[in-house]
Amino acid sequence: SLPGTGRDELLALTAGAEKNSEHPVSRAIVDRAEQQGIIIPASSSFRAFPGRGIEAVVDERAVAAGTVPFLAEKGIDCSGLDFFKDDVESRGRTAIAVGIDGACRGAVVLADSIRASAGNVVYRLEKLGIKAYMMTGDNRAAAFSIAFAAGIDSSRVMAEVLPENKSREIARLQQQGLTVAMVGDGINDAPALARADLGIAMGTGTDIAMETSDVTLVKGDLGLLFSALRLSRGTMTKIRQNLFWAFLYNVIGIPVAAFGLLNPIVAGAAMAFSSVSVVTNSLLLKRIKLHQDGEIISQKENIMKDIQISVSGMTCNHCVMAVKKSIESVKGVASVDIDLASGKVTVHSDGTSAVNAINNAVRDAGYEVV
Repeated sequence: SLPGTGRDELLALTAGAEKNSEHPVSRAIVDRAEQQGIIIPASSSFRAFPGRGIEAVVDERAVAAGTVPFLAEKGIDCSGLDFFKDDVESRGRTAIAVGIDGACRGAVVLADSIRASAGNVVYRLEKLGIKAYMMTGDNRAAAFSIAFAAGIDSSRVMAEVLPENKSREIARLQQQGLTVAMVGDGINDAPALARADLGIAMGTGTDIAMETSDVTLVKGDLGLLFSALRLSRGTMTKIRQNLFWAFLYNVIGIPVAAFGLLNPIVAGAAMAFSSVSVVTNSLLLKRIKLHQDGEIISQKENIMKDIQISVSGMTCNHCVMAVKKSIESVKGVASVDIDLASGKVTVHSDGTSAVNAINNAVRDAGYEVV
């Protein structure tokens, strides 16, 4: 928070404004306030601006929260947050600017976390020949950080996509000749779910997403994608088998009947047998195992490694940014956290970054490793 507004007050007012929204970011802010035992005040005049922010009157104070450009449209200057925002986003996080009574009063920082199974799901999709894309409204740094952790190729990341443009991005992929399945859970995902060749909603998401989608994963578990794929492929196999036998019976039976060589009693029995065989073959779908043993595959590419070093000579935030940018240029480095007071630097990498390369990057920035 900026001078004039305490941290608890800022969080309380922001949570009060956000509690009427179903967006995951809003829920995260409200949950955080409740965890800290903060009393969330009542709000009124709530308005949501998809992909940009929200505004409301909380405890008789006008509160706006969202992107810096959104607050600028409301006449709230948040230029004082620029350096802080750049630092936050460089670490793969998102800063939500907060304006109170027409003045910028601080920001709420959020960090996306992925499910432990997400990397495994992406890996298994790739093994099946299905390319995984990520589409998000988050800033590019945060999007690439999450994509890296999940094992999604950076060339298949669509960041800073406004809700109204998600459907357009789906259409763009379809124009490239791709068959697109979209997985989503929010109100903003509904148009894209409808536009995709196959819309898949999470059971833990919003009602409109489930209504719009073709398939709902009831438990909200991404791993159920493979159960759905296995069942759908089994169903298509049975349809083809049933069509084959139905055509075979008719191809043989009709010419024989046309020449008067088929007894009506035999014909009736053949039709009954045909129906029984089709139904019996369809019932074999129950034998498909939706969960198979040994599905969890270790993904060595997603094993993260932390490297810690101490750097001397840093005296200000500009020094911190210089060191961070230099280290981030090293191949394999995902993000860098620096504590200015202690000089401790933590480098998050994919395990391919050499300590010597990181030390050299620090020296190239004009500082020393101790």
